Amino acid sequence: MAAAVRNKQDLFSLLGVDYIIAPLKVMQSLKESTPPPNEKYSFVRKLAPTSALSYNFTDEELAEWNQLKFASAMGPAAEELLGAGLDGYIKQTKRVEELFGKIWPPPNV
Repeated sequence: MAAAVRNKQDLFSLLGVDYIIAPLKVMQSLKESTPPPNEKYSFVRKLAPTSALSYNFTDEELAEWNQLKFASAMGPAAEELLGAGLDGYIKQTKRVEELFGKIWPPPNV
């Protein structure tokens, strides 16, 4: 899962990720932009299971994390920032769900 997407270039660099959390303004910029016909489907998947298998993780990267270890490594200020960020994502998700509720299903279906 990916988050902290700031623009559509960030979004395209994450192609291949199962879930991407993107702000509504990034999604709107995708809708408003029209690529040339020859580029419409030319985006290359940069992240794939095969590339993940070939990556050599360090021992530090392979450390086992649980909620307690993660919270103690982050510290209280980071926990507050994370909580505020997640609240923002929840609000954005609700806005997107409301927008989709207005347009889906299409009236002629």
